[in-house]
Amino acid sequence: MTDNEIIKALECLCGCALKCRECPYSPRYAFPSCERQVAKDTLDLITRQQAEIERYKRVIKILEKDVTAAKSEAVKDVLDEVRTARNQSLINKTSAYKIEKILEKMVGENNSYE
Repeated sequence: MTDNEIIKALECLCGCALKCRECPYSPRYAFPSCERQVAKDTLDLITRQQAEIERYKRVIKILEKDVTAAKSEAVKDVLDEVRTARNQSLINKTSAYKIEKILEKMVGENNSYE
């Protein structure tokens, strides 16, 4: 059964304005024996969806790490540009120092950049 058919069968069993003749299980199972099959299929559906949710959570964690690393690298690149500009006297040294400190905070203490 498809997910939607399982949901429709649950609606039938709960009495949500559907009748047995509208139930996707009625051609194969007679009431009340259909209840056991609907319950089994519902459990399978929930289990599949939980596994899918866990997979998505793992993917999200990986993507979050990748995004964090990419942001850190981008900030490091900007920091390099600021330091280069300061060393070439293209920007005021005091301003460059302030910008560098802000960028260093953005990179973080655990990933400090020298």
